[in-house]
Amino acid sequence: MATPSTDADELAKFGYKQELDRSLGLFSSFAAGFSYISIMTGAFELFFFGFASGGPGWIWTWPAVLAGQMLVALCFAEMAGQFPLAGSVYQWSKQIAGSFTSWFGGWILTVGSIVTLAAVAVAYQVVLPLISARFQIIGGPSDVGLVNTPGGAKNALLLAAGLVVFTTVINMVGVKTMARINNFGVAAELVGVSVLIILLAVHVTRGPGIVFHTFGTGAGHTFGYFGALLVAALTSAYVLYGFDTAGSLAEETHDPRRHAPPAIIRALAAAGRRLPRHRARGDGGAEHPRPGDRAVGAALHREGDVRRHAGQPFPDRLDHRDYRVQPGRARGRDPDDLHDGP
Repeated sequence: MATPSTDADELAKFGYKQELDRSLGLFSSFAAGFSYISIMTGAFELFFFGFASGGPGWIWTWPAVLAGQMLVALCFAEMAGQFPLAGSVYQWSKQIAGSFTSWFGGWILTVGSIVTLAAVAVAYQVVLPLISARFQIIGGPSDVGLVNTPGGAKNALLLAAGLVVFTTVINMVGVKTMARINNFGVAAELVGVSVLIILLAVHVTRGPGIVFHTFGTGAGHTFGYFGALLVAALTSAYVLYGFDTAGSLAEETHDPRRHAPPAIIRALAAAGRRLPRHRARGDGGAEHPRPGDRAVGAALHREGDVRRHAGQPFPDRLDHRDYRVQPGRARGRDPDDLHDGP
């Protein structure tokens, strides 16, 4: 039996006719998976949650989750090489399991995509109004950068809807246009993360030992600090997700058996090795749950400076203070007045 020599012949083996435009190369396939992960979007959106749940030590959940996800990515890469079909998880489960498994997997993938895309789109409210007040269409200055106020929540939904409509139109125009925009965005993100790492490295104020501090976040958990880490690990799991997108575009990729599998692995690996550098080297990573909580970071910084000048070790936590506040709650408030309850 002759070996199929074209991508169309590959599809014919599975009962499909080539209809999608195969215009994606190796970098475009990688960019699709990497942009779905989008470390800058996910890490900046939920870093405050990981820090508040596990203190600086939450960073150890990153390599743990990365290792687990890499095992999943290896399986996905094998599936993408064996079954280079659009639909990723749905098609793979259809080929190796059965109709019910593929139906179930397809619905889970669809619901997951809807939820995660909407969650990322809502994060626009945390960024755009801080760049320019013109993006705060609904609400006032007190809602800028917040999603937990009525005006901020409404504006977040408006910006998210606009982004979803824009990306939908881009995808309807064609995969070539999507690939060009996506490639530019990924290149900009890679450069931006690298520059940010350098800037943070230049302004280091804490040594690597800060990642062993817990700030007492294990108190009250049934499993102690391990329980706190399990909660904080949700941040890492939220970010390191979506690398299978490179396999989903197999029918639109040149020579997918050769390009799709490594694209999945590279997308996850590229994202996985950036956050530890980003967070461990800069002073903002260990001290500031997020840009809006400057008062909390300032309290930690002053506490450490007082102890350092007095020859005392930096404390594991701020005694008698609950610094685990919601996004933006600390803005404009005195650090000693952060008693919002557990």
